[in-house]
Amino acid sequence: MQADPGSPVYFILRLPKTAGSTIEVHLDEHCPTGVLWRPQPAPRWEILRGRRYDFRRLPDMSRVRVVVGHHVGQSLEGYFPGREIRRVVLLRDPLSLQISYYNYMNMWYLEEGSELRVSDFISNHSSATSSPKHFFRAGSKYRGR
Repeated sequence: MQADPGSPVYFILRLPKTAGSTIEVHLDEHCPTGVLWRPQPAPRWEILRGRRYDFRRLPDMSRVRVVVGHHVGQSLEGYFPGREIRRVVLLRDPLSLQISYYNYMNMWYLEEGSELRVSDFISNHSSATSSPKHFFRAGSKYRGR
């Protein structure tokens, strides 16, 4: 990927357990310096003041081609005026997603000395990975300040 200021910017939105970490590592290893940006959340005291992102270490936005991470909101698109924004959502087969998420959640229970029953997982946890509404508020526009 070349850092062309007129090139599109890819916003990679990650749903849990969809290989997002693997893709981030791959991009980090293969993208030239300055092409990949991982926005970080603001410090807690700034979040309380309404700031969503930590803008103390902004990259050269004309070089950025990929924005990725857990902290990617629509307001960040404003940092790329005149450039095409391409949104990418990572998806996964629903059954394998649920199995992976169950195994992930069960690891936490096993560390505490208990086990997550499948019926409890279905009742309390499985909808979190089956509904994008849990992760993205439809129609909302985050205001990074």
